[in-house]
Amino acid sequence: MWLGRANWANAAARARSRRSRLLDRTRIRQLLKLEPESIANTIGDAGYRADMDLYGHRLNGAELVEAALSHNLDREVHEVERFCNGELADIVDVWALRVDFNKAKAVLRAVKSGADSSRVGEGALPAENPHNTRWISIIDSSSNLAEAASSITKMRIGTRIFSDVPPEAGLAEYEDALDRAYYRQALKSIPTRGPHSCLKRYLRMEIAHRDILNIMRAMRQGLSNEKRSEIFVPGSGLSKATEKGLLAAQNNDDILTALRRTPSFDDEGLEAAFTAVDSGISLDPVVDLFHHKRSELLLRFSHLNPISGVPIVYYIERKLLEIENLRLLVRGKAAGLPEGIIEAHLTL
Repeated sequence: MWLGRANWANAAARARSRRSRLLDRTRIRQLLKLEPESIANTIGDAGYRADMDLYGHRLNGAELVEAALSHNLDREVHEVERFCNGELADIVDVWALRVDFNKAKAVLRAVKSGADSSRVGEGALPAENPHNTRWISIIDSSSNLAEAASSITKMRIGTRIFSDVPPEAGLAEYEDALDRAYYRQALKSIPTRGPHSCLKRYLRMEIAHRDILNIMRAMRQGLSNEKRSEIFVPGSGLSKATEKGLLAAQNNDDILTALRRTPSFDDEGLEAAFTAVDSGISLDPVVDLFHHKRSELLLRFSHLNPISGVPIVYYIERKLLEIENLRLLVRGKAAGLPEGIIEAHLTL
């Protein structure tokens, strides 16, 4: 079925086919049981063999898997972009841009730490990937964050991303600017009517979850209200009263009270997650809860709008999650962490 220039049905079917090949929870947990030296082979057999072979001549162990995962994600997202046409391509591009924004952060972190391009080329930006060439050149040609930021604005992610960031700003300020720019572009690109308007709701939920987690981290660090306001990302849909309450929150009960001032916010299960956080040292219970809420919402939208870009967006989100889980698993195994610790940090 073709509507205008957009191949909705064909692209949605291809995305569903690719999604069926992703690793499920059972297979991820099986990887946890393997010895570190066996994990790379098993990941290769799960669809990453070509990418592993590409880097096998110069890397091994966790570094090999890291580079292969990065290359596979980049290639997969670009392939999905290429089989989408017209308005559909514009919508899918919103999610494909996440990869480029993450690369921009990798570049800024490399410049800040003084890492050379060869070191970054072993993991976050593998040199064998032609899509990384210009990003790597920014690292080689930049002596500070301001120079790197200037070069990043010449990439396709946007020209005015850092317009409000002073040259002497730190890494956190530049990364916050990237986050704000991404969500600003994303919300602007999604139609306000039709089947794809549901993606605006999804993005607003994602922004709200991001803001809440940032406030929780800010409380732990003892940041002032002024500093907290700087890490807020506009567009969450939270009421002004809720945002004011979050900025002034001193504990998780205050956060919950503030969130209930926005009736549309889904806080089911959040109180129990806060209790789990209070009894531990990690925010993982809240991170996991928020992830599952977003995933369930996007899956429901994809069922309600099967001939649209939503199933494709859902596939990209699941692919991003698979890559993140495999990275965490491989790094944890390489560091000798117990299986329970690694599994606690996975989003399954």
